[in-house]
Amino acid sequence: MATICELNQKPEFSYPNLWTYRVIMETEQKAEAKIEEKLSGYEKKIEFSKHSSGGKYMSFEARVMVKSEKDRDEVFEKLKEISKFVL
Repeated sequence: MATICELNQKPEFSYPNLWTYRVIMETEQKAEAKIEEKLSGYEKKIEFSKHSSGGKYMSFEARVMVKSEKDRDEVFEKLKEISKFVL
């Protein structure tokens, strides 16, 4: 069982790492193309996940090979520029 001290520590990851991002965008025809454009130059796989119950939003799962924590954070920031939410 983990202790409180262990839970408060920053997790450590080894790189390169295949990192998964959940990208939620307003529904539009070229949503996946926008993700592809933002992630050009990265090894990636993008898959449509689902539409929201009202159809206003759509989500994608983007798996990106990142080489460092800095790289991982840069991908997150790029995805934030075009989406409502990035998880």
